[in-house]
Amino acid sequence: MKIAICQINTITGNISHNSKVIRQFAAQAKEKGADIAVFPELAVPGGFAKDLYLRKDFLSACDGELEVIAKECPVPVVLGTVYEGENAVVYIKAGKITRFASKNNSFEGLRYFKNNDSHAFADGISACVYSGFEDLMKAAQKASNENVKYLIVTANDVFYMGRLEEIHNELKECASKQNINIVFVNMCGAQDGLVSYGRSIAVTEDGIIIAAAESFEESMTIADFSNHTPVDCEEVPYELQAYDALVSGLKDYALKNGFSRFVIGISGGVDSALVAVIAKDALGSENVTGIFMPSEYTSNQSKEDAELLCKMNGIRLLTVPINDLFDSFKGALSHIFVGKENDLTEENMQSRIRAVLLMAYSNKFNALLVNTGNKSESAAGYSTLYGDSAGGYAAISDLSKTFLYKICEYRNSLIDSIPKSVLEKEPTAELRPNQKDTDSLPPYEVLDGMIVKYFATFNPNAKSGMDISGDEKKIFRMIDRTEYKRQQAPMGTKISKKSFIRDLRIPVTNGYRG
Repeated sequence: MKIAICQINTITGNISHNSKVIRQFAAQAKEKGADIAVFPELAVPGGFAKDLYLRKDFLSACDGELEVIAKECPVPVVLGTVYEGENAVVYIKAGKITRFASKNNSFEGLRYFKNNDSHAFADGISACVYSGFEDLMKAAQKASNENVKYLIVTANDVFYMGRLEEIHNELKECASKQNINIVFVNMCGAQDGLVSYGRSIAVTEDGIIIAAAESFEESMTIADFSNHTPVDCEEVPYELQAYDALVSGLKDYALKNGFSRFVIGISGGVDSALVAVIAKDALGSENVTGIFMPSEYTSNQSKEDAELLCKMNGIRLLTVPINDLFDSFKGALSHIFVGKENDLTEENMQSRIRAVLLMAYSNKFNALLVNTGNKSESAAGYSTLYGDSAGGYAAISDLSKTFLYKICEYRNSLIDSIPKSVLEKEPTAELRPNQKDTDSLPPYEVLDGMIVKYFATFNPNAKSGMDISGDEKKIFRMIDRTEYKRQQAPMGTKISKKSFIRDLRIPVTNGYRG
């Protein structure tokens, strides 16, 4: 059997667009001689639609488009959609729609869908909606017991570093143990910071991968099960995985929300440098504007680094000094602040002035303001609320500072894009004389290790009696105290298995001090 694996990038809620893409891919599958075309989980409504799944008019529109798809698809189709209140797979053949399987939902899925873990068989194939390794094995076993030759696994599986290797190992183990051919068809593209990684594959009953789609790209791949020649499916370095996910997350958020250009505050530091390069790779250098906003504390080195970065990447750089604005703000408050020394107040004032300028540019030119804060800063609360924490999207908010440098080195290995001077200098916010990040924070390698350990404390299955030193507790309390900032931060791309915004739910008003 020749199966067309249709790895598509849907737009959540844009049902007519998704339907059009599905019909186009089905037509291409026919042209390529495929016997059947298979599509990802929830391909008709789009994934992660949240409470849209509760709206009757939305569900009715999905049903209507499903009828259109059934009439126009020239080949049999296995397709994910909402069907009779379930996150389901339907089988479409000769205009007839048959419910093929439904997902064994857990957690948030139970808010939206009925839980009917059903499986049907037809024309030598079965299907399931991916919901974890255990359920995958059960579905494969049911199909194998019925002497079904092919299991279609529809998915909208979310990326985190290492996930590509995990899912491939799961599928190979399942296929060989249950003696069944498996086609895994995964969504690609991003929705509100969740990146579906694609990387759809076909695995024979011997556990051999005979077809594999690229990561993060919309594509059609033909799996010909009459040919068991293995395909090259080597492991991808984490730096490459993460970088591609960061570009995909930012690009899809912009385009699916009507933005065609970016604006970024360029400081001369490593965070804004990486974000600028990601933005360039997402939409092209001609659609990225950097704004450099020096103050009396800004070094000449930062100015030179900002200019060199933008020159290396073909990015337009505007310079807007903030000294006069800063003096004006301080003057307006001088009669109130009589007798008070400069402190964090004046530092935050500079950051908020810069945010006003960036947002003004964003409004005037309909450019998405891309925030440049990283995961380490977010953990420590090392940002100014409504200042450098402002933005429409946070491109690197799930990227730790130590791994950030590795990402920069990877990107420079392709072509020099980030000045070496940016990578070599000590991080500083330049909000007061001779300021360094380490004045306020532990060394980043220490802080980043503590973030991993902090997340581990929320795992009820972790080893009991986890040793936490007094210094570590101080860092944990610092993370706890700044939850209020994280809950007001812009959404960003998830690339780690545990992110602050997506995977932790901590009360802001919190008296526990463990």
